[in-house]
Amino acid sequence: MEKLISSEFFIGKYLKDIPHHFKWQTTPLQIYPLSLFTDLFRLPIPFIQTDYSFLFYLKEGHIEHIIGTQKYYIESGTLILVPAGTMNSLQEVSQDMKGYFVLMKKETLSSFFDKEKLLSLYTVDPVLKLNKENNEWIYTVLKLLSTEYNAEMPNELVGNGLAQALMYKILDLSGQHKPVSRMQQVAIEFKLMVFQNFLNEKNVAFYADSLAVSENYLNRCVKKYFHKSSKEVIIETAILESQILLWNATKSVSEISYDLNFDDPSYFARLFKRVTGLTPSEYRKNINARFV
Repeated sequence: MEKLISSEFFIGKYLKDIPHHFKWQTTPLQIYPLSLFTDLFRLPIPFIQTDYSFLFYLKEGHIEHIIGTQKYYIESGTLILVPAGTMNSLQEVSQDMKGYFVLMKKETLSSFFDKEKLLSLYTVDPVLKLNKENNEWIYTVLKLLSTEYNAEMPNELVGNGLAQALMYKILDLSGQHKPVSRMQQVAIEFKLMVFQNFLNEKNVAFYADSLAVSENYLNRCVKKYFHKSSKEVIIETAILESQILLWNATKSVSEISYDLNFDDPSYFARLFKRVTGLTPSEYRKNINARFV
């Protein structure tokens, strides 16, 4: 099974033709100009889950990005926030792409937020369209952050202060400045627990027992905040994982089905089509067509 990937693995696996003179930052928080990546990404990037959170700020150009089961076509004046562990796939970037890419390792966000605020990141709409005033505010802070981290002797206290202000601004613009309710906390913790246990546990009762709530209450919480049933979240997580595995052409669809603990490959195929609109074979064929 695929595991959360690190920034070092991502650079080695999904970037190409990196200039020899370029030096990657080694701090827990890193910031780079988006224009750097225009010709470096090996696109499309298959579904991945990273052990770090990241955001794109798009000042110019466009990006096509799948986050979870939703495909987004993102244009200028937009922020994209992807919390650690979120399945996502970068599909396309434009040649005129400008803005910033910010990478935040776990220890960075933990120093910014308490547990409640960290959980609230998973309820934020991953794509935030900015009005003129907020667009200028975000751009100014990111420009200052980039200047600080690219200085000969960067001051991490100043950098972290700017980054913390940025993250609180994002929460505020997303309407997540209020305390997390009990129902919201249950829904988020359920979703995070599914990411860790879906391979062996596809029964809603397991998650309800682990969270010390009834199945009915769990379903109400999940439906309220994710607009899906608990079972749908579990199945979608497994299908997203299967999309990662289908990039490996050495395994048959049946083998992938069994790897994900589906006893019946035909049942797995039906679920896959229900979620993606394609059969597993059609999905794999599309992958191959893009790389011919």
